[in-house]
Amino acid sequence: MKVVVAVLGAAVGTWLLSHWALRIGWVDQRAGQEHRKLLRRPVALVGGAAILLAVLAAVTLAALDSHAPLRSLTQDLRGVAWPGLLGAFILGLIDDLVPRGLTAQVKFGGQLLVAALVALFPGSTFIDASASECMALGALALVAMNAVNLFDHADGLVGLLLGAAMLAGKAPLAPLFGAASAGYLPFNLFIRRPGDERSYDAVEDRTHSAPLAMLGDSGSHLAGVLIATTPGAWWFLALPLLDMARVVLGRLRRGRRFWAGDRTHIGHLLHDIGFSPVTSALLVGTLLLPILVTEVMMGGTAPLMVGLLATGALYCGMLVMADHALGDGPLRERGFESLSTVDRSDPGSGPRAKSVSDVFARASGSEEEPSLSDRILKPLRRKDPGERKESDLPGPESRPGSARGRVSEPSDDPFVGPPEGRGSSSGPFAGPFAEPSSSDGTGATSPGVEGTDSSS
Repeated sequence: MKVVVAVLGAAVGTWLLSHWALRIGWVDQRAGQEHRKLLRRPVALVGGAAILLAVLAAVTLAALDSHAPLRSLTQDLRGVAWPGLLGAFILGLIDDLVPRGLTAQVKFGGQLLVAALVALFPGSTFIDASASECMALGALALVAMNAVNLFDHADGLVGLLLGAAMLAGKAPLAPLFGAASAGYLPFNLFIRRPGDERSYDAVEDRTHSAPLAMLGDSGSHLAGVLIATTPGAWWFLALPLLDMARVVLGRLRRGRRFWAGDRTHIGHLLHDIGFSPVTSALLVGTLLLPILVTEVMMGGTAPLMVGLLATGALYCGMLVMADHALGDGPLRERGFESLSTVDRSDPGSGPRAKSVSDVFARASGSEEEPSLSDRILKPLRRKDPGERKESDLPGPESRPGSARGRVSEPSDDPFVGPPEGRGSSSGPFAGPFAEPSSSDGTGATSPGVEGTDSSS
């Protein structure tokens, strides 16, 4: 009965709170973050509040229906680290409501306070824990808040993560939180408001719709502390931590602040290759299945380690898939660059991801050099025969060292084919580096290089 109340309570609460939040301005803050928040239509950040209120309503109604309401309510609530949980929710709520959000330093200070509350009041589930174990639990809550907050970069990801973690969790209220997450998810994935062309940037090719509600920082911080303080749910942090480590290391290697948001998360890459929000969430949700199956159905350390390794392997495979799709599909805008540098009236303007290696370097922060698969699998693009002009051929002025009409010298690379116009091939061993030369409007030609990084 409590599970049903939690599901219905979260659904009704999300519906009502979302309409109220739009009126008072409790919506996603986009100012200053346009380079990663492409949807301009306001979205209510009420998911965390709806989940929390639904669980409290289910527990309260169940207690009122018992013979000893107060004792029943106390028994149900004491298993949760409520001081830390409420502290995390309030911290995220302030970050949601403050224009442009809290600064990184203030937010981290608040997270340290929440971690201290978790260590001091871990709940009856950890009543026999030692002081060092409680401190470790607080440290885990600190890491989990940041990992889950970063993982909340696309619709449905944290909702699915929380539901799967609570399904495997071994705590009194874990099933209720999982049920409440299930009640919220439809409003984040399936029940969406239609958008229009003006609500999106012209360079983007996406589903023109907006979710009715999102978790916001209040919901992601709540989910992070909840997973950290629920035995059996800890292992589900592996996927957010893996994605966080990859993205943060990439930012550091690019010389950027590690807390500065961009669009290099796994959900962003899936969106950029054309998947809808629902499909992207389901694809990422499949990464959680090995952990869920091994933790719930098998048990034991060995199967769990196999599940964790399977999740890591699937994650890497999904990155490779997205990487190849971005390289072969429409050229996309760089995920870490501000949209202010892009001419939005021209869909073809702005820096673009040119190849598989270029996208992988953008996501990982490594040096941009073509990969072996890029060299072997990507044939040299041919120019349309109708566009070829006599000026495209090297003229008399072509000579070594000349900036105009330069003829490419043969390359020692075995994967690079001969230059265009000299027996070039379109087979699998044709070089992907040089595009056919294009006219500069003066009769001379300038060589084009595929994969050139135009970003600063």
